[in-house]
Amino acid sequence: MKQIALALAMYAEDNNGEYPPELRLIYDLNYLTDREVYFCKMDPSRNAQTPETGWCGASCLYHCPGKTDKTEKRLLLEEKTGNHLDQYRNRIYSDGSLEGSAQRRFFHRSTAEP
Repeated sequence: MKQIALALAMYAEDNNGEYPPELRLIYDLNYLTDREVYFCKMDPSRNAQTPETGWCGASCLYHCPGKTDKTEKRLLLEEKTGNHLDQYRNRIYSDGSLEGSAQRRFFHRSTAEP
């Protein structure tokens, strides 16, 4: 999920602060093309038959928060129910914070305006 969140942040940076309307756009536009990254290793459907090329889905839910807002913490990604034996679900927020197995920050956004 960390790499997905970073790719989403790069997309937003390149698009006037707007996150993509669909997660698959970061794949289609080559921000993150390693299809393995989109699946949690604990996802029971990870080994399901997938097409050899193209978009194959993800083990996380994308909550398109619209425009980036450095003053508001918005849910960006969360794991689908069923990963980690339903003991917890990792969640990444638009400010880079993580809730789930280990709380930490994946990426830091400067609060200083250019």
